[in-house]
Amino acid sequence: MTNEKGHVVRPNNAFIPFIKTDIEQSITARFEQQVALYAERIAISTGERKTMYRDLNVMANRIAWALLNARGDHPEQIALLLESSEVLIAALLGVLKSNNIYVPLDPSVPQKRNQFILADSEAVLIITNNQHAALATALSAGTSPIINVDALDSNGSAKNPEVSLSPDSLAYIIYTSGSTGQPKGVIETQRNLLHNVLRNTNTLHICADDRVTLLRSIGAAGAARDALSTLLNGATLCPFSIKEKGLENLAAWLEKEEITILTAVVSVFRYLATTISGTGNFNKLRLIFAGGEQVTSNDIDLYQKHFSRTCRFVNRLGITETGTVAYYFIDQETSLSGAIVPVGYDAEDTEVLLLDENGKEVGPNVIGEIAVRSKYLSPGYWKLPELNKSAFLSDPAGGDKRIYLTGDLGRKSADGCLSHLGWKNLQVNVRGFRVEIAEIETELLRHSAIKEVAVYGRQHFSGETRLVAAIVAVGDAIVNAQTLRRFLKDRLPD
Repeated sequence: MTNEKGHVVRPNNAFIPFIKTDIEQSITARFEQQVALYAERIAISTGERKTMYRDLNVMANRIAWALLNARGDHPEQIALLLESSEVLIAALLGVLKSNNIYVPLDPSVPQKRNQFILADSEAVLIITNNQHAALATALSAGTSPIINVDALDSNGSAKNPEVSLSPDSLAYIIYTSGSTGQPKGVIETQRNLLHNVLRNTNTLHICADDRVTLLRSIGAAGAARDALSTLLNGATLCPFSIKEKGLENLAAWLEKEEITILTAVVSVFRYLATTISGTGNFNKLRLIFAGGEQVTSNDIDLYQKHFSRTCRFVNRLGITETGTVAYYFIDQETSLSGAIVPVGYDAEDTEVLLLDENGKEVGPNVIGEIAVRSKYLSPGYWKLPELNKSAFLSDPAGGDKRIYLTGDLGRKSADGCLSHLGWKNLQVNVRGFRVEIAEIETELLRHSAIKEVAVYGRQHFSGETRLVAAIVAVGDAIVNAQTLRRFLKDRLPD
């Protein structure tokens, strides 16, 4: 098996390495450096609208000043209720510029979930726009102030706020599925996010000439990675809403936008590859950066059949709590010996360990729990000290590194190449989202006709993992799938 570690075909010499000292600043300081370098270049392209770096910075500054005038410059949690667009990115940057912490809300998820996130995160204010103003009012119930970006004074200050920002300050709280039946918040520092950008930049050679997809909601850590890895390198970020525009239109959009880096969960790539014909599609595309689900040899067959020789397929392992920890490069000549494609070799400043049930490292070709040792792990979960104690461990070797226990299973070859083999604990990965089984079981048990329930993941013939619930009804009650789907619609994300 061959693998290209870090070698990426580039059409020119535009790539500039992300140096280590650049993580010792704030995210917005790095962004403002890109604005100075690339003021007239396109930062965000939605197809219909093109936003230059200069204009994106002005939008972010006006939002930052609105926050500073409303709340001062001490850090607080600010909720973002916006669709993926240049306005959302400007709001995110504005929150960070004003020394605050952003908490993304997804307008498409059930209202109860967003209300929980608002309350749990202790967000003091909601940023929204005209499109979602009514929802923001309903969520806040009059208890949280709202800033409507569409109503901001266009003559407001466009200068960069002179706020002192530390790389140790928190950047976001992103909520993922929780084992208690409620979402749990993962917190992250600006330094750690910059280090993840460093890893992706230097491994994938992201540069100002690139045009990168944004296919996920900003409520996913992978979306923050994609947005920052793009905008902190002077490249162009291209949002595409799969929910609104449909997967069937993705191929034509990739061509029209001349995308160079497609970053997507595996099921999205799989759909794309099965709907195109011939070879040599997407001539500008140089990288397919896939993850979130297991990549199979069938997926690589699709890549090698339908994509050009200058395009590389990169499998990865990335976790909200750790950032990207492993990469595996595949080209048209790569030959695979098994059905499962490796996730590759340890990323910069990261050690992937495999541990047995006693916490001891296992040898080559032995299955163990994947643990990640690094200085750049998430500080932990928001307001969950007991979970932090069990998931984040101090390094027995001492020093400033910690170890995160992922709950995933893996195996390493003799040369250190990692294969991901599924989940040890009660998690299932569905289309790139890690779902805690207990969260679904808890909600189903709230239904008056259900006595017992067991939820599990089952592989569909398409290659996707699908969630299945086995139920025991109360007495003679009859419950059908349609009834349960309606019941869950207002309780869990679709």
